[in-house]
Amino acid sequence: AIHPLADAVDAKFGAAKRNIAIGGLLIFRFVCPAIADPVRYKLVKGPIHVSATRRALVHLSKVLKACVTNPDLNNPEAIEYVRA
Repeated sequence: AIHPLADAVDAKFGAAKRNIAIGGLLIFRFVCPAIADPVRYKLVKGPIHVSATRRALVHLSKVLKACVTNPDLNNPEAIEYVRA
């Protein structure tokens, strides 16, 4: 299932970007959503009642996304994305 994606990335960006693209896809599509909403993915038993915990999980997901996309952390837009 990943081979067509790897071939497409190789054709457009070269083999050097293959792992970044596939890793980013996996993190964006699977890891970050599971961190942001662990109840939906059955990673925890029962609901999360504390809103601060839910907000912290969403922020953790945003920080992970920011690390994967490797933004310039001196860029105000990147910092605002994580804070929002």
